[in-house]
Amino acid sequence: MSEDVFRPGQHRLARVQLFNWGTYDGYHDLPVARRGFLITGPSGSGKSTLLDAISTVLVPPTKLSFNAAAQGRGRTVASYIRGAYARGSDTDTRELRSRYLREGATWSAVGLTMSTADPDGDTVTTLVALFHLKRGSNDLGESGRAFLLFDHHLDITELRHVVTDGIDVRGLKKRWPDV
Repeated sequence: MSEDVFRPGQHRLARVQLFNWGTYDGYHDLPVARRGFLITGPSGSGKSTLLDAISTVLVPPTKLSFNAAAQGRGRTVASYIRGAYARGSDTDTRELRSRYLREGATWSAVGLTMSTADPDGDTVTTLVALFHLKRGSNDLGESGRAFLLFDHHLDITELRHVVTDGIDVRGLKKRWPDV
């Protein structure tokens, strides 16, 4: 392999996991080749949603700015968690409202697994943005988000047990004391 593809110690994106992020309903696991990958598809197929998910993990919340197409639709972290897919006028009130895939209490997670290609063995890190919204609310509040760092591969669906009724920090620390 060429030197520019496998530099010892260099972390590269190896896997993207989504759970209830935008119109990616349920669990999605996308492996990323060491050489990279190309995201293609027609308008509305989820390319920007995937890139916004990655940004949500890597960019501090105060600096986060979603892609131009999403900004035009008023995208927020909460709208991605809820799975906003359309805006329309309410037939009774004529108020402009978003339609969501997930109306009740819900949780969402984005996981990025980074790995190195070292001769002595790979080093793996999984970065996770974890979110919870209460029924009828789009406010993340104090307990509605957590950013986690694991020093191993993690299937983000394992987080289900600590986020069902809000983010259970005690439960997280009990199950993964080094996180």
